[in-house]
Amino acid sequence: MMGTTTNFWMAESDVQPILQRALLALLDSKPEKPIEFLINHFQKEGEKTNLVTQAAHLLESIKSHHPATEERLLQAYNIISQYRVQKEVQGLTGDIYTDLLGQLLHGFPDSYVDKLLQKLRCHSDEYIPFLVFRAGVLTTLLLKECIQEAQELFKQLDTEGKRHITRSLGDCALTQLCTALTATANDPFSTLEMAVSLEVSQLCRTFDEEVKNVTTWDSLMTENEFVSEAVDVFLHQVPSTR
Repeated sequence: MMGTTTNFWMAESDVQPILQRALLALLDSKPEKPIEFLINHFQKEGEKTNLVTQAAHLLESIKSHHPATEERLLQAYNIISQYRVQKEVQGLTGDIYTDLLGQLLHGFPDSYVDKLLQKLRCHSDEYIPFLVFRAGVLTTLLLKECIQEAQELFKQLDTEGKRHITRSLGDCALTQLCTALTATANDPFSTLEMAVSLEVSQLCRTFDEEVKNVTTWDSLMTENEFVSEAVDVFLHQVPSTR
């Protein structure tokens, strides 16, 4: 029982990756005074966490198209860039930038976060200029909105409340989602309008036309499957930084 409780706490507190980074840094540096090295390391980790939390707090409650978004982005960048890379050098590095993107998606499945970071991840010691920061944060905010819109769309499609829909109807919605995303690819602030434009009545009409060609009953799609595939559709439009 104690082991189960400890493992749960380790997973929930995210302490394991913190300890792993500390150990790797220690082994990489092989300092003469390892205790002092670890004390300094954890002080810097605390500073990073504080700055990431402040920046995330500014950003997490706004929408990508909100009038105050640009001002908030600049404020968040100035806050998070206060981290001292070296004694007299400040700036935003790839590891802190990645931590912020992960924090903005806190509460969403790890698989969604991992897929996003595969697209936007930078080297841990790489300097991140404002335009890269801005693009990454806006993409993250748009992904959050896309997930929320996909969840809402699924609920509308699931008219009987069975927590699943037919694969044909789900695929029909995802195809129109892809079309709408492609159409707004050059205007990121219009991207989420695609979800609003996917009216259930329109989808059902399209589905009724396509189902005439189906000779056998198709499989079912759960909400998690639908949202996960919607995330894939969205991220397919996001260019990789590498």
